Amino acid sequence: MSSIRIKFRPSTLYHREGVIYYQIIAARKVKLITTSFKLFPEEWDKKKNKVILSCENEKRLEYLLSLQKKIESDYQSLLQIASLCKDLPDETTKIADSYKKAAA
Repeated sequence: MSSIRIKFRPSTLYHREGVIYYQIIAARKVKLITTSFKLFPEEWDKKKNKVILSCENEKRLEYLLSLQKKIESDYQSLLQIASLCKDLPDETTKIADSYKKAAA
């Protein structure tokens, strides 16, 4: 049984955008999939693992909305892939590789 989590890694530089990544855990092995999705720490809800959609800039709000939809879509895809790769040897790598092939 695998577990998939959505995580945010803040930038090490002050007031720069951080990156969203997906964490896959199965049989005590962890695999990370880094995305190109960038946002500021104040735009990420750590407890709910979701984008915070409160922004006065209309273009930024549109970006955040599209980002949230893409994250939700990726999460559903990862869940489907994980169910197909269930109980396979090196499950985390197979899930990550399948996701990357589908996303390409």
